[in-house]
Amino acid sequence: MFTLFQRCKAVTVIALSGVLAWLPISASAQTCPFDDGNSSLAVEGLVLTRYALGLTGAPLVANSGINAVDAPTVEAAINCHSCGLNITGNLTMTVADATIISRKLAGMTGSALTNGLALGSGTRNTSAAVQSFLLSGCGATGGTVTGITAGTGLTGGTISASGIIAADTTYLQRRVSAFCSVGQSIRAIAADGTVTCQTDSTGSPYAFVLYGNAFGTAGVLGTSDDQDMKVVAGGSKVSLEVAGGNGLRVFKTTSVPSSPNVVNGSVSNTSTNINYAGVMIGGGGSSNTNCYAPATATNNRPCANRTNSNYATISGGLANSVTGSSGGYVGGGESNTAGGDYATVSGGISNTALTQSVVAGGVSNIANGFDSAVGGGANNTAGGSYSAVPGGNLNVAGGATSLAAGNRAKATHDGSFVWGDSVAADVTTTADNQFVIRSTGGVHLSPPTRLYFGMQTRQMINLWGTSATTPDEFGIGVQTAAAYFRSNSNFCWFKGGTHSDTFCTPGGSGTVQMALRDTAAAITAVGHLYAASFNIGSDRAVKTAIQSINPRNVLSKVLAMPITSWAYKTDHKTRHIGPMAQDFHKAFGLGGSEKSIATVDADGVALAAIQGLHQIVKDKQSRIEVLEKLNATMHKKLAAIEKRLGM
Repeated sequence: MFTLFQRCKAVTVIALSGVLAWLPISASAQTCPFDDGNSSLAVEGLVLTRYALGLTGAPLVANSGINAVDAPTVEAAINCHSCGLNITGNLTMTVADATIISRKLAGMTGSALTNGLALGSGTRNTSAAVQSFLLSGCGATGGTVTGITAGTGLTGGTISASGIIAADTTYLQRRVSAFCSVGQSIRAIAADGTVTCQTDSTGSPYAFVLYGNAFGTAGVLGTSDDQDMKVVAGGSKVSLEVAGGNGLRVFKTTSVPSSPNVVNGSVSNTSTNINYAGVMIGGGGSSNTNCYAPATATNNRPCANRTNSNYATISGGLANSVTGSSGGYVGGGESNTAGGDYATVSGGISNTALTQSVVAGGVSNIANGFDSAVGGGANNTAGGSYSAVPGGNLNVAGGATSLAAGNRAKATHDGSFVWGDSVAADVTTTADNQFVIRSTGGVHLSPPTRLYFGMQTRQMINLWGTSATTPDEFGIGVQTAAAYFRSNSNFCWFKGGTHSDTFCTPGGSGTVQMALRDTAAAITAVGHLYAASFNIGSDRAVKTAIQSINPRNVLSKVLAMPITSWAYKTDHKTRHIGPMAQDFHKAFGLGGSEKSIATVDADGVALAAIQGLHQIVKDKQSRIEVLEKLNATMHKKLAAIEKRLGM
């Protein structure tokens, strides 16, 4: 049984190796698999008894001559339901099965095999059934053929020991399934009914015959003199094909017989309906089905070129189609679709053009607006009527007569034009008839370029502010007879420097030349302002918190304040006279900063000081007049005294 191969090191271990011996090699009586002469009570009987008692793994084969690593294979063989080891007919090996096999190996026969055993509820639960099962070879396969019935095409009958089965040649001759053409005869018939033909013609060896020739050299069909050649078919199709059916096919159409369809290239290329006329497929195509499918973004689209449109043209490529009702064109590329009347896709991959639209090339571009166009690039859409995308990536011309170009430009409103730079974000229109540019590197105009804004008074340039309520917060415009600069709060004029988002800061080494603020605050400006007249707003109507002052007090502070001559660091050649802003602010507390002096304050202080000085002069004049009157009186009195004294 399974000791045979365990003891033969040159053969891979197969559990219950005697299983091979169980298959009878002759028509002799069958024997049980454990009764082939290779089994022993000391090995097979021991292993089966251990298994019946519940032992598995290494303990199952311990000290039996079988390697421990082969124990799983032995277990699998014991559990084989068709191997005849379940003597009592149970589903698993039991103690009773193992005992019966061990007694059989020990030489016992008859009722002695089952004496004292509980046979259980299997299919052989009696001694007689067990003995019959053992005598019949334990259900092993094999035996002697005892009869056969002849089928169709055979002769012969039932046999018990030996016999002959013969073929009915008359019947087989009726099974010939092919024939030879005129001028040929059958040379051989194959078993499947096909035939081998031989040529009987004695004419030219280069004459063309039905189903082709074997010239041994290239065949040429044509004329050798100065004459035209015409190939005419009485049917609806003419084909010029190479092996596999690929080549030129000309189809007659039922709708317009004078406009046949011409299909070239792969045999899979097709005009799907003979009712369509004037179709031309120039070539390309393949019988494969792994071309790119745009709808699912997978490679499972048929690679043939095909159309179901009148007067459609596909020049070549793979998996291209024309599906509009008339006049579509695909030049080449892969997985392109001209899906509308008179639509054109010149090439590229996965492009789609609908009614009277054009896609010149690129990848995954769509022109689905009436009379729209995409020049190339990738993932662009011209969706508005008369819209265009010349190229770029992820651009959308969605409005009528719109244009989008560059990168992620979205012209979604009518009459709009959007240019997007390489920044990975959308730039889009917000209203009809807009020209939107995103150019983070700047917009550069050639030196001779001039900008014109027409003759309409309006804010020409909006520098900031896009909301519906405040669209013009910062900008430059023209009113009747006046140009203006608009700021929603403040204005700063810089010289040099770089951009800074800090308020009124020139950045870098720049300087503030001038600042206009809606509230007083510390701003150091060093520019020079020139005008024929500089008028400061001083209308009483714009003033509040009006208070009286003491001119003499102002004068005393002016007298105490240092007045020096100096020059600005930014203009050291120009001399000025005046106080320092810090001293002025300390003396009077005027203005919004101790770093600047408002001209209105300087003027006011000067005027107040003049008034103070005028008051002092006036007071002195009054005293002088009193003294002069007193002096005149005294002079009169002195004259009277002198007169009286006779002096």
